[in-house]
Amino acid sequence: MIDFSNLHLYHENNRIEAKQAQGGLPHSIWETYSAFANTMGGIILLGVMETEDKSFRSVPLGSPEWLADEFWSKINDGTHVNTNILSRGDIRIEESDGNRIVVIEVPRADRRDKPIFIGSDPYTGSYRRNGEGDYRCSRDEVDSMLRDKAETSPDTQLITELSLTDLNTETVIRYHAAFSALHSKAALAQLDFPEFLCQLGAAKKASDSSYHPTAGGLLMFGHYPDILRCFPGFSLRYCEEADPLSPSNNTSDKTTKCKTDTDFAAQSSFNLYEFYTYVCEKFDQIASFDTDNELLHQALREALVNALVHADYRSNSGTGLSITQTADNLLITNPGSFRVKVKEAINGRVSDPRNTALGTMFGLILPRGGGRRGLPAILGAWEGQGWPAPRIREDFDPDRITLVLPINRSHTAPDALTNTMPIRFALKNIPFSRSVREQQIAELLTIRPVCTLDEICLALHLSKSWVRKLLQRMLDKNLISSDNNRPDKKKQYRLTI
Repeated sequence: MIDFSNLHLYHENNRIEAKQAQGGLPHSIWETYSAFANTMGGIILLGVMETEDKSFRSVPLGSPEWLADEFWSKINDGTHVNTNILSRGDIRIEESDGNRIVVIEVPRADRRDKPIFIGSDPYTGSYRRNGEGDYRCSRDEVDSMLRDKAETSPDTQLITELSLTDLNTETVIRYHAAFSALHSKAALAQLDFPEFLCQLGAAKKASDSSYHPTAGGLLMFGHYPDILRCFPGFSLRYCEEADPLSPSNNTSDKTTKCKTDTDFAAQSSFNLYEFYTYVCEKFDQIASFDTDNELLHQALREALVNALVHADYRSNSGTGLSITQTADNLLITNPGSFRVKVKEAINGRVSDPRNTALGTMFGLILPRGGGRRGLPAILGAWEGQGWPAPRIREDFDPDRITLVLPINRSHTAPDALTNTMPIRFALKNIPFSRSVREQQIAELLTIRPVCTLDEICLALHLSKSWVRKLLQRMLDKNLISSDNNRPDKKKQYRLTI
């Protein structure tokens, strides 16, 4: 809400537009209305000028009431814009510095109403907001809004030029195994593959009773060349920075390792399910995520699936879906804009996936130990770790959504071994060569001379299986010792030097 008594504190931005309107309704008001509606919403101020220092100042209007009525009449006549998404209450008159100004609050349009455009052609009359100005949408942006307008999910479309034999059988078998592991007694697991794929939404019967993959089935289980023919903009990318804590790295070696379409394409089986399993393995290799905290593991998979299910695979913007692991953050970016209000997405109150068939397929192999799904599950897991809250960024031209997940590699659980927090990585007085993880254990045992397996796992936020391997390596090198007469969970470890 704008404080009209301090209007000079405001300036034009992505959500506010000022127009003097002393000569009547400016024609550019329709471009701004279209831009705000197609982007994130905003406020149009009539009777306000922008001064030399970019601040706002109100100006006298002959009849604010007439301007408000004129705007309301024209927005409803069908000749200026295609759709009115405002209510009469969205237009009001406020006073500032002795002048009365017209305030028009434009909400973000529902996907079913987009694009909001001027005239009769959405390709020439659709606008969006970028910074302080309005710009005409590209054809790809308009196409994306028109696709989202449809009630039928695009991934349910039948691909009649392909048969089920064109899908990658090995991928289907691996998916079926993952499904059966979670739903071994489900009737769906007992079906033959054609019926199994139909029940998933990955295939359908045509009018001649022949089976064909759906768009979602092709994306999930297809071969890369076939996917690329149907989805020319299809692109998946995984990048990771070299671990700055790794002993093999030095200040002159800061290269980024990426796995891109070119690498994946060498394997003709490259598809969404293969990418999903590849990235899940990568997540498990990230040290700070290699933990017994199952909710965190699930949250990472939720974040990955969330991007895969909401991505606009028909976008030709060239951005594609990308996952980037940096030293401090995990960035998950998918093409496409939000289909619901951002607050609704964060609260989990409304679910409107762009690809419902993919949502079903991934949902059936995603463990649900914590009960929550989507962004609420991700935010809850990060809060439970005591880590900085994830952030969401929506960009336009081209459309893309980025989920930023902060990674605290030296984080320790809030109540665990409080005298060791945070674990430092600068121990220099232990004269032996070791990996970073062995160094962490050595430092912990320096600060706290005796620790059990559970205490080390909790302090370093690592899984028991991973810590057991590290401890055994250190025992074999005689760097640590343990009392072998105790059970595994009670066994105590200490430095030998």
